[in-house]
Amino acid sequence: MKRIVATLQGRQRPFRWLCPAFLALSGLAVLAVLSAALPAEAGGPPEYVSSDLVVSAGAPQVYTNRTLVVSGNVTVQAGGVLELRNTTVLLNLTANGSKALTVEPTGTLRVLDLDAAASTAGDRSVVGSADAALRFTARFKAGANVLVRASTLSGFGYSLAGPGLLIEAANVTFKDATLESYVFLRVEGVSPVFDGVIFAGDGTGSNYFFRSNATLDNCTFLRHFVAVSAADGSALRVSNALVADTVFSFALNGSTLRVSGATVNNSSSGVFLTNGSRALFTDVEFDPARATFGDNASELRASRAFFVRVLNLASEGVRNATVTVRDFANVTVASLNTAAVGLVGPTSLLAFTMNATGRADLANYTAGAQKGAFLDSRAFSALLEPSPITLVLASNIDPRLTLLEPAAGAVLLAGVPALFEVNVTDPDSTPGGVTVSWVSSLAGPLGSGASLPLSLPVGAQTIEVEARDGADGFRRLVFNVTVELGQAERVVATDGGLRFNATVWKTSRGSVGALIGTPPAPPALIAGPGFELHAASGALVWAFALLELPFNESGLPHGTFAENLTLAHYAAGQWRFVQGASVDLSRGLVLANVSSAGGLGWFALVAVKGDNLPPDVADYPRLSAVVGAPFTFDVDAVDTPGDTLTFALIGAPAWIGIEAQTGVLAGTPGPQDRGLFVLNLSVADPAGASASVGLEVFVSGVAANQPPRLVNARAVPAEPIDRDAVAIEVTYVDPDDDLPLFVEVVIDGTPQTMDPVDLADINATDGKHYTFTAVLPVGRHNVSFRTNDGAPGHADVRLGANDVVVVADTLRALNN
Repeated sequence: MKRIVATLQGRQRPFRWLCPAFLALSGLAVLAVLSAALPAEAGGPPEYVSSDLVVSAGAPQVYTNRTLVVSGNVTVQAGGVLELRNTTVLLNLTANGSKALTVEPTGTLRVLDLDAAASTAGDRSVVGSADAALRFTARFKAGANVLVRASTLSGFGYSLAGPGLLIEAANVTFKDATLESYVFLRVEGVSPVFDGVIFAGDGTGSNYFFRSNATLDNCTFLRHFVAVSAADGSALRVSNALVADTVFSFALNGSTLRVSGATVNNSSSGVFLTNGSRALFTDVEFDPARATFGDNASELRASRAFFVRVLNLASEGVRNATVTVRDFANVTVASLNTAAVGLVGPTSLLAFTMNATGRADLANYTAGAQKGAFLDSRAFSALLEPSPITLVLASNIDPRLTLLEPAAGAVLLAGVPALFEVNVTDPDSTPGGVTVSWVSSLAGPLGSGASLPLSLPVGAQTIEVEARDGADGFRRLVFNVTVELGQAERVVATDGGLRFNATVWKTSRGSVGALIGTPPAPPALIAGPGFELHAASGALVWAFALLELPFNESGLPHGTFAENLTLAHYAAGQWRFVQGASVDLSRGLVLANVSSAGGLGWFALVAVKGDNLPPDVADYPRLSAVVGAPFTFDVDAVDTPGDTLTFALIGAPAWIGIEAQTGVLAGTPGPQDRGLFVLNLSVADPAGASASVGLEVFVSGVAANQPPRLVNARAVPAEPIDRDAVAIEVTYVDPDDDLPLFVEVVIDGTPQTMDPVDLADINATDGKHYTFTAVLPVGRHNVSFRTNDGAPGHADVRLGANDVVVVADTLRALNN
């Protein structure tokens, strides 16, 4: 779509004045039969009136949800009132012009929808022809009163010789109405109101205004020969119009027309002006664009509406700056003040003029802004420059103001002080700083300062907070809050058979949730799981909470007592004891009333330490170390919670030590440190209670330990006799030269420790001999061996093919 200010073309051959006679002479065909019947959404079942419908003075005639088919004329006489509400009135014509709609002087016609809402479908009224091929005439005489609202007049006018609708009455209003299927409408010497009207002419309809000052706002003109024609000194105003598929969009004969914010599509002959007419177009777009003049005295003036925006160095509007617009001759066109928004306009600036002799473009304009000592200006073309024009002054910057608390729309609790807080800064640090003030629509002034604890009266109210610096700069925030008396909400949660309860006195907004688990960084003497109260949805405003936290006495830390339990609260990264908590031993509960001043969060039962007990150190299996490799082990000891333990080793070899505060064993054994070491570990608390435990550490020679072997197993004598001592022997061999932790002989399932034959023999690679001596009863005995070198790997050996068999001593038996 092209702007008329840029694309209106030059001279065309002069037209004759466009009057009804001219239309006939131009060879246009007389209106054809209408193609469609009226919609049937208005009214009810048809009711037939066989004669004229005449409304005389007296009681108004009001028809609601009706359909009337009238065989005669419809006339509203002087003083009569005819009102249609969702009603259809159809004139049953026998020929074009055989029937008429007439409103006499002082008569009143109202054609209305039901609810005065143009957006409601299907409740309009309709006045039209019963036969879509035939047309009636209508006349609103001088002094008549007519209102057509969200309704339709259809099928009037059938000849170019006379108007289909003649309006001679000043008190005529068309609001959101539709005028359709007509030849032409004529307004004679009056100025009716057209607001939101659809003019649908089906290609032949025209709208003529004679000696009229009418205003047409937000109207649509479709399929006309002439959309708007002004003659005989008329002065029309058209705003926000759409003109489409029309031969002549605007035609003027000795008249003035002002058009603003209009769009014209597919107007083949565009604009026609004659007899000293003036057309003043502001922000009008044409596609295509054409202007034709019937004389040199007629003129088209095309303008654009400009805004001037004044910003400071922070790109914010400058308050109360003076804006001046001058033309190319330095003549002041406009002088305005930006007020509080930093924006002025619109100012209509002429882009060009056109008459029969051609077109003349206007030179540049200059827009200037000033406030105090700060100035800025720029030249621009009204033909090409986009709106708005932006000017920058290095003037005072308004303070920054951001709402922190409460949130806009928050619901607060009566009697509970709420924090009202804003973040306020001044980008240019105006001397004297920034003053912040608060006002409530219910309570009036609330005080000053960036942060205020306020308790407001019950009810919905608007809060206004203003930040003002010393140089006329200010920023204002407005938000709403609601203050309620409050209500109670109960929250229940269970864990391991324990039931946690909380009753919270709160507003209706939001809800309370609960979570059972381990609280963050719990106190040393915590007794049971933590109970978290939180806002389950929305912002929770509350006054106090009644808590019931259960406990299981068997689960309390050793040395503590149920009657000494207390309650701790975790909020804002810190644990604090809850004042006034009490213990109900009969129900196994700790009770507390928690104030909103401390906030919700985690709650935990905390025990009070009783009699001191010695530390408890776990029993550990034998530990392994390797020659030359660092060895560490963390000893774990348990004491009454909160105690600091001290660790020590007694009788430890030189290669190993312990960290006194942490209980970490550490050291690196050397080649001479192979074998088993038994350490005595002592753990003490600050009160002097201690415990000791033995730890075994076996040091092997290599990291990749090989298992030992047991060889040369034998019994001496090989065939023992009853009551003889039997020596069972075996040789221990270890390729890593690790000495054994033990060598055992298992006789009939019972292990027996074997003794080394030579204590000084520590060479395990060549073999170290072990023996066990016992007197075995008569019979066969299952014998096996086992050993361990202290690291993974062991060897079990059984005698080859024979067990040890002890036989009876027959000679001794005889002697006895």
